[in-house]
Amino acid sequence: MTSLARGFAIGCLSLLTLFATDAPAQDNAFVFLNRGTRHFDKGEYDRAIENFTQAIKLEPQATRALIGRGMSYAARNEHDRAIEDYDQVIRLAPNDARAFLNRGTSYARKGEHGRAIQDYTRATELQPTNAAAWNGLCWVRALAGQLQQALSDCNAALALSATDADALDSRGFTYLKLGQLDLAIGDYSAALNIDPGEATSLYGRGVARVRRGDTLGGSADITAAKAIDREIEAKMRQWGIAP
Repeated sequence: MTSLARGFAIGCLSLLTLFATDAPAQDNAFVFLNRGTRHFDKGEYDRAIENFTQAIKLEPQATRALIGRGMSYAARNEHDRAIEDYDQVIRLAPNDARAFLNRGTSYARKGEHGRAIQDYTRATELQPTNAAAWNGLCWVRALAGQLQQALSDCNAALALSATDADALDSRGFTYLKLGQLDLAIGDYSAALNIDPGEATSLYGRGVARVRRGDTLGGSADITAAKAIDREIEAKMRQWGIAP
């Protein structure tokens, strides 16, 4: 699963400036970029958007401010507006892997799996060592039913980051959809060793355990998952998983 599928916090908002330092407007734009980043990091997305917007007004080609605003919109589940900002970044910087990665996640959240696959694929082409891009590609391909390709993508993510709970969760999900229950349980358990509070891993492991005949252990996992996320059952059913 992508982090955005869980909390929509992907990407890293760098504070490295793209602005020249010899013009007051550009200096001020960097101040707004900096403020926007601080607000984003604190989960203050409305204030982040205000500051990123000011940075963009002062420096329209400020790709980091556009990405920051896109991420802030995505965090509010305003994915169409996020995609508009990522589109603008790609027009300005066609090889910006972050824009493709983040836009892919917004498309995935909108259920537009084909577009998400295209964007994640482009992100992996631009940054072959970006584990998050491979994980995103795995997750959305699993949702789209492209299970063998998804498995290959998850393996690529885990080859780059073996202890990535998100990638382990995604591969567990893929194994579960493939009916390989022991492998699914193994990956979900490994993910939970890293992140014990991840509802999707608990619920997925619970389903796999129930299907293997461990009704007691599976029910305990599912109950624990529901205590963490009241909507987890509806989400998993939407993704094609039920006990």
